[in-house]
Amino acid sequence: MASKGDLGIAQRLKALGAAFVLTVATVTGIPLLAEIRPAAAQSCVPGTTPVPIQWGSSGSGFDWFNNAANSVSGASNTYPLTADIDFVVSYTDLNNRNADQDSPLDAAFGNTAKTQTDGIYGANYLTLVNTSLTSDEVVSWRFSFTKPVALVNLQVSDIDWHGWRRSGRPEPSFEDEITVNTVRGPNTVNYQVTPGADVLQVGNTFYGNRFGGYNSPFPNSNNTGGWGPADAEGRITITADEPITEIQFDYSNGPNDAIADAVDGAPILNPPIPPNSPGVSDSHAVAVNNFTVCVGSRTLGDTVWADIDNDGVQDAGEPVMAGVPVELVDGLGEVIETTTTDASGNYLFTELLPYDWTVRVIPPANYSVGFDRDGGADGQATIPDADLAAGDVADADFGLVPDRGTVSGRVFEDYNNNGVFEPGASEIGIENTSVTLTGTDLGGSAVNLTTATAADGTYSFADVPAGTYTVTETQPTDYLDGIDTAGPGNTVVANDTIEVVLDPLESSSDNLFGEIPDSQLTGTVFEDTNNNGVQDGTETGIANVDLTLENETTGLTFNATTAADGTYTFSGFAPGTYVLTEAQPAGYLDGIDTAGDRGGSTAVNDVISGIVFNPNEDGTGYNFAEIPDTSIAGSVVDENGNPIEGVTITLTGTDDLGVITPLTTTTQADGTYVFQDLRPGNYTVSETQPATHGDGGETAGTSGGIVADDQISGIVVNAGEISSGYDFDE
Repeated sequence: MASKGDLGIAQRLKALGAAFVLTVATVTGIPLLAEIRPAAAQSCVPGTTPVPIQWGSSGSGFDWFNNAANSVSGASNTYPLTADIDFVVSYTDLNNRNADQDSPLDAAFGNTAKTQTDGIYGANYLTLVNTSLTSDEVVSWRFSFTKPVALVNLQVSDIDWHGWRRSGRPEPSFEDEITVNTVRGPNTVNYQVTPGADVLQVGNTFYGNRFGGYNSPFPNSNNTGGWGPADAEGRITITADEPITEIQFDYSNGPNDAIADAVDGAPILNPPIPPNSPGVSDSHAVAVNNFTVCVGSRTLGDTVWADIDNDGVQDAGEPVMAGVPVELVDGLGEVIETTTTDASGNYLFTELLPYDWTVRVIPPANYSVGFDRDGGADGQATIPDADLAAGDVADADFGLVPDRGTVSGRVFEDYNNNGVFEPGASEIGIENTSVTLTGTDLGGSAVNLTTATAADGTYSFADVPAGTYTVTETQPTDYLDGIDTAGPGNTVVANDTIEVVLDPLESSSDNLFGEIPDSQLTGTVFEDTNNNGVQDGTETGIANVDLTLENETTGLTFNATTAADGTYTFSGFAPGTYVLTEAQPAGYLDGIDTAGDRGGSTAVNDVISGIVFNPNEDGTGYNFAEIPDTSIAGSVVDENGNPIEGVTITLTGTDDLGVITPLTTTTQADGTYVFQDLRPGNYTVSETQPATHGDGGETAGTSGGIVADDQISGIVVNAGEISSGYDFDE
């Protein structure tokens, strides 16, 4: 605005000259030029809703008041545009040139006009007034939107050049200059512009092309030599049919002040104001009209789920994923909006304009991208603008593939048969045992894997998707079946079979198969008729003899009973030191005990101790020889053959163990006597002469002997031999 002169405030504001510079950023090295076309032809397309922005009393209450809060650089006002979109007006003024600030020239020039709605240009305009700008000072205005919108017919008016001063007072000329960008995210984007007839374009620069002035004819609408809002010649109209999030105005003094001074015909020339000079001009102003934005009415979304089998289809059982970030990306690769999936795995972008938007999912840790809407496997899908123009898009789903887990465990020798692998107890793994994993993943696909245990007995199935499986061991040879132990959260469902349930990203360990080493101890209990401790050809085994094998360290015992042939077997016991005990069979005398090939001590009768077994070792030849019952029998009778009862008979001699203790018996009512349970030996039978009878003869029986008065000596009996006929006659 020129100096006050004799004009009123309203006239001087209408005299503001301006130049409008439109600058569009360079993207990928290609300069983007404003497209010049009739902006009035633009309107909101299908899939959008027109929302008017009407300043102040013109209808909608988008007010910018001239007050203290708005007079500070960085001031900002937020206006609700829709339920989800805010419209924000703000400015930056590092040199305090916004007319809402107090300027030292205001008093001199009588300037009272301020930046405000319903200002000097009245309703329908936001008037931007800047005071005393030099060519190196800028006031920046921003019209921002919290979601992308399209722009229809935004007009900036009163763009002119004016070199004017009051005669006799050296006042500089001035020119308005505005740099405009339309922005989406951090990038500038194309827009369309219709410049007025007296707005000059040089490249991407727009400014007033009328050299008016004090001595020049004035346009009808502005008798101070500039254009006003009603003059189409000094107006530009901007339309952006591509989504934008901000309109930027950088308002400064134009570069032509020196030219204005040179052509001003006033008697006293103003000194030229070169670019970047400290000189000043008086007030400048432009008017921003009511305009319309197109707010998107489309929605875009779907579901994010764990695609266990990576087939691009959400199968029954494949879970949804909550809390996954999803980004809305524009054609320049910039993230415009971010949301996260809800508890149902759903996400939704609302109030979208038809545009080639890209949605991009950010996989959580340990997930990778699978198939998406456009058939790729890159975690993003571009939605053509035609799809959104036709309606909402609800099929932009994403399957994320979780890292697969492992199922592992061990097959081992469980010496104490407790189902726990205890290397401290010398338990070791079993190598080369076949283990199979079968089942169905959460996507319904069958899984069938087989492996073999390593040297330490461990096995592992890698790359196992989430699902339900059974792990089955093939019983190893030379082992007895032991206790199976399921890992945490799993279940033993049958012998050698464990059910494993894997959730996404889970692994399962410690699925154990304990096996009992098949060590054996064998031997025979037999009748040792020749008492040599060896089962010779005719010597038979003794059936139903009980034996016990006990671990000398743990006390764990095993039992066995001899078969019909006298043999027995202990099996399935852990390595260690054992003691073997025989229960002496009835009807037999104790014979020779023999330790087998694992060694041991026979110091105690019917016991073999200190038998040492290493893993999978067998012991044989642990025999117990038993001597069949031996007896000597006879009778005492008178000369008529009648039995004599109560006669004392004594047995003396030596057996295979040495001199025996004399044995005594008496004849029964029938005159007979018997000495039983005798060991093999050389015996003498002696009679005590009965007092009621005179001495008679003696007879040696079946095993021979030497007859003497009341005595038969030299009776040699073998094991199991029944000797009889040793008679005394009285």
